Amino acid sequence: MFEDLERAISELGIPAADGEAIARALALRTRLDAVIAAAVADFDKAKLWDLDAATSMVAWLRWPVAVTTTDFTSPAGPQPWRRTAHSR
Repeated sequence: MFEDLERAISELGIPAADGEAIARALALRTRLDAVIAAAVADFDKAKLWDLDAATSMVAWLRWPVAVTTTDFTSPAGPQPWRRTAHSR
Protein backbone atom coordinates (compact mmCIF):
# COMPACT_ATOMS: atom_id res chain seq x y z
CA MET A 1 0.00 0.00 0.00
CA PHE A 2 2.63 2.55 0.99
CA GLU A 3 4.80 1.62 -1.98
CA ASP A 4 1.87 2.37 -4.30
CA LEU A 5 1.22 5.69 -2.56
CA GLU A 6 4.90 6.63 -2.72
CA ARG A 7 5.02 5.78 -6.42
CA ALA A 8 1.85 7.76 -7.14
CA ILE A 9 3.23 10.81 -5.34
CA SER A 10 6.58 10.50 -7.14
CA GLU A 11 4.82 10.34 -10.50
CA LEU A 12 2.37 13.13 -9.69
CA GLY A 13 2.76 16.29 -11.69
CA ILE A 14 0.64 19.28 -10.79
CA PRO A 15 0.73 22.02 -13.42
CA ALA A 16 1.28 25.41 -11.81
CA ALA A 17 -1.33 26.97 -14.09
CA ASP A 18 -4.05 24.43 -13.18
CA GLY A 19 -5.86 25.75 -10.13
CA GLU A 20 -8.35 22.88 -10.16
CA ALA A 21 -5.53 20.32 -10.04
CA ILE A 22 -3.86 22.19 -7.18
CA ALA A 23 -7.19 22.33 -5.29
CA ARG A 24 -7.77 18.59 -5.80
CA ALA A 25 -4.24 17.79 -4.61
CA LEU A 26 -4.75 19.92 -1.50
CA ALA A 27 -8.09 18.20 -0.79
CA LEU A 28 -6.41 14.80 -1.07
CA ARG A 29 -3.61 15.93 1.26
CA THR A 30 -6.22 17.07 3.78
CA ARG A 31 -7.83 13.62 3.68
CA LEU A 32 -4.45 11.92 4.09
CA ASP A 33 -3.56 14.26 6.98
CA ALA A 34 -6.81 13.26 8.72
CA VAL A 35 -6.01 9.55 8.35
CA ILE A 36 -2.48 10.11 9.67
CA ALA A 37 -3.73 12.25 12.58
CA ALA A 38 -6.14 9.48 13.62
CA ALA A 39 -3.34 6.89 13.49
CA VAL A 40 -1.04 9.15 15.52
CA ALA A 41 -3.78 9.68 18.11
CA ASP A 42 -4.37 5.92 18.41
CA PHE A 43 -0.60 5.28 18.61
CA ASP A 44 -0.29 7.90 21.35
CA LYS A 45 -3.36 6.69 23.28
CA ALA A 46 -1.88 3.18 23.38
CA LYS A 47 1.50 4.69 24.35
CA LEU A 48 3.17 2.61 21.63
CA TRP A 49 5.96 5.17 21.46
CA ASP A 50 7.20 3.56 24.68
CA LEU A 51 8.21 0.46 22.67
CA ASP A 52 10.93 2.58 21.04
CA ALA A 53 12.07 3.93 24.42
CA ALA A 54 10.58 7.36 23.69
CA THR A 55 9.24 9.36 26.63
CA SER A 56 6.20 10.78 24.78
CA MET A 57 4.53 11.00 21.39
CA VAL A 58 6.30 14.28 20.71
CA ALA A 59 9.65 12.69 21.55
CA TRP A 60 8.84 9.72 19.30
CA LEU A 61 7.90 12.01 16.39
CA ARG A 62 11.23 13.81 16.73
CA TRP A 63 13.07 10.54 16.17
CA PRO A 64 11.70 8.62 13.13
CA VAL A 65 10.43 11.60 11.13
CA ALA A 66 12.49 14.43 12.60
CA VAL A 67 9.47 16.58 13.44
CA THR A 68 10.54 19.63 15.45
CA THR A 69 8.73 21.68 18.07
CA THR A 70 8.44 24.46 15.48
CA ASP A 71 6.53 22.07 13.22
CA PHE A 72 3.88 21.65 15.91
CA THR A 73 3.33 25.41 16.12
CA SER A 74 3.81 26.31 12.45
CA PRO A 75 0.62 27.34 10.61
CA ALA A 76 1.86 25.17 7.73
CA GLY A 77 2.13 22.16 10.03
CA PRO A 78 4.89 19.55 9.95
CA GLN A 79 7.10 19.73 6.89
CA PRO A 80 9.20 16.55 7.08
CA TRP A 81 10.06 16.72 3.38
CA ARG A 82 12.43 19.56 4.24
CA ARG A 83 14.72 17.29 6.26
CA THR A 84 15.98 13.76 6.30
CA ALA A 85 14.38 11.16 8.55
CA HIS A 86 16.62 9.36 11.00
CA SER A 87 17.63 5.82 10.14
CA ARG A 88 16.09 3.09 12.23
